[in-house]
Amino acid sequence: MSVILFSCNQPGKMPVVQQETDHPPIDREEIWRESDRRIQVGSFAPDILLPKLFPGDKTNLDSLQRKEHILLFWASWCDDCQREMPNLLAIQQKYPSITWISISFDNEIQKAQNYIRKHKLNGTHLFDARNWRGPASEDYAVPLHGIPYIIYVDENGKIRWHGGTAKGLEESLDNRT
Repeated sequence: MSVILFSCNQPGKMPVVQQETDHPPIDREEIWRESDRRIQVGSFAPDILLPKLFPGDKTNLDSLQRKEHILLFWASWCDDCQREMPNLLAIQQKYPSITWISISFDNEIQKAQNYIRKHKLNGTHLFDARNWRGPASEDYAVPLHGIPYIIYVDENGKIRWHGGTAKGLEESLDNRT
């Protein structure tokens, strides 16, 4: 698959560039709609309302109020997600008090569940199999960022860091006050 990426070279002029990727294609009109959803450090993290991957999971997402947490957008088929997973697991072990919420973009629940079990990823696991068009994907502009996409939210519900690498997340956590 390919995705349309834009880069500014003149005010108002944005050339289209094709790039091989496992991310879905996004049309020009959709890019402009998505770009209005700016995820910035210091802004409040949008709520996430998605079904849980493991129905017996007792975690109540409302209980995250006033708690630090990490949002991880990923898919089992994503090569970059697979490369980052060992580093993300190490961060989970280094910071056990931080809650993790993973949002899978797999098309099949079983594939996502198997991947989580295999890698022993802790946390609450949500499922957004709407081809990158679910509410969380739109609210966090995931198609613009790609996956893995990681967001660190502080105890006040504000975004303190976001990006695509475990290294960046770890540096942010190491430098928090």
